[in-house]
Amino acid sequence: MISVTVFSFAQTSKNSTKQNIQLVSPKLFNERLQQGGVVLIDVRTLGEFRKGHLKGARLLDIFSDDFEKEVNKLNRTASYMIYCGIGGRSAECTEMMRKKGFTSVYELDGGIKRWQSEGFPVEQ
Repeated sequence: MISVTVFSFAQTSKNSTKQNIQLVSPKLFNERLQQGGVVLIDVRTLGEFRKGHLKGARLLDIFSDDFEKEVNKLNRTASYMIYCGIGGRSAECTEMMRKKGFTSVYELDGGIKRWQSEGFPVEQ
């Protein structure tokens, strides 16, 4: 089986900052994580996070009242790895980050369910 980037685009926003927003397979997501220098964000609820999450993930619950406020505090030039349960919430977060001018965001295609189904580990 060949892993490919399912979705990738680079665009120049109004302030001329190049954006790299990618939807990637668990294999490519793991490879990027192993390279380091990224912030790993789980956008699920605290209950879901406690049942299992990727090692080193920071919880940023997309349903919390202060979610957008917390996103606004993040460094727009850092590299982020975003995931959720199956992909819906991470897509929403990634789109928000794109609109806010974040320059490097990788979204896990299929979420933590696909991650686990392909044999990658989670911790509690």
